[in-house]
Amino acid sequence: TLTGTAGVGKTRLAFEVARLLVHDFADGVHVVSLAPISDPSFVIPTIAHTFDLKASDHQPLFERVHTSLHEKHLLLVLDNFEQVAAAAPQVEELLQACPYLKVLVTSRSVLHLQAEHEFPVFPLALPDLTRLPAHDVLLLHRAGRKRLLRSRSLWDSLMAMAQSATPAYEGYSHARRADLYRRVLSQQELAALLGEAVQFAPRSLRASLWPLLHATSLVYACPRQTAVPAGPSA
Repeated sequence: TLTGTAGVGKTRLAFEVARLLVHDFADGVHVVSLAPISDPSFVIPTIAHTFDLKASDHQPLFERVHTSLHEKHLLLVLDNFEQVAAAAPQVEELLQACPYLKVLVTSRSVLHLQAEHEFPVFPLALPDLTRLPAHDVLLLHRAGRKRLLRSRSLWDSLMAMAQSATPAYEGYSHARRADLYRRVLSQQELAALLGEAVQFAPRSLRASLWPLLHATSLVYACPRQTAVPAGPSA
C-alpha cells in the first residue's frame, strides 16, 4: 500500500511501478480506478468490470471474481482506495483465494490488513531558497532554461520596443514609458507581454516591472488623465 497525503504522487508512483513490472506477471497488470465511487460495496463490481466479468444465476459476482482470478498471475492496482476503505476485508479475502495475485493499493491511509506492506510516499523536499544555484547552473535544467530564456527574450522585447520609440527612454518615468507602449501595442498585447515578463523574469528584474505594470494599467484605464508630455521626466 502506497500511503501519503493527497497530491503527493501516489498514483504516479503506482503507475510507474506497474509499468516496470508489466513483464514480471504472466497475466499482466490491471489498473482499477476507484476515484469515481464512494460506496465500498461497488469495489468488487468495479474490479469485475475491469475483467469483463458478470454475475450469473448460479454464481454471485464476488465468487465469480475469485474463480476467475484464482489461477492468474497478475498485478492488480487499486487506485484511490481511501474513500472505500471499508472494502479492505474483501481485498484480503481476494488475496487469500488467489495465491498468485499481487495487489498494489494507493490510499491516504493504511488498510490494516495482515498481509499488508506499507510504503509511505513523502513530498519532495523544497530547495533552500537562500542558496539557489546561479542562473548558469539553472540553464542546465530544461525547465529552468526555458523559463530564463523566455524571460530574457520578453524583457529584451520590451526594452527594444521602448528604445526604438525614443532615444531618451532611460530618462522617462514609468507613466511616460507606459504611454509609449500604448501607442504601439493594444491593451491585450501589452497586458500579456508584461504579465509574462513579471511571471518569468528573474527576481532582480521583477521589482522594476511592477511599477511599470501599474502605470500601464492606469494609462489604459484613463489615457487622457495619465498622458505625459513628451520628453524625459525629472
